[in-house]
Amino acid sequence: MNHLNADELSALAEGTLAADRIDHLAACDSCADHLRSVSSLLSDLPPPVMPEAVAARLANVIGEESRLRASGEISRIEAQQQAAHAKRVSLGSFGDNSPRKGLAAKLTPARQVRTRTR
Repeated sequence: MNHLNADELSALAEGTLAADRIDHLAACDSCADHLRSVSSLLSDLPPPVMPEAVAARLANVIGEESRLRASGEISRIEAQQQAAHAKRVSLGSFGDNSPRKGLAAKLTPARQVRTRTR
């Protein structure tokens, strides 16, 4: 019988284990026992500690975000980001598509959209 290996147990924990292997786990007492023992072992371990540099960086980012929200500046920044995203979505990867040129001009008022005339 082809029992689950460590990689497959990891895939199970991540929710990416193939359906046929999940069926095997449901039917195989040996694999179920192995999963229970691994789960028990892992639950006895202390949680990982966040490195101090990561914690400090996270605290700085959260502090800056709080400052920007309190000052109202975050609203302006978010509006600019949303407009830039809308422009990218409207233009797609092919640049200025003629039906969307009006929208592109509205999103970037300083930019002149030129059309070819023959």
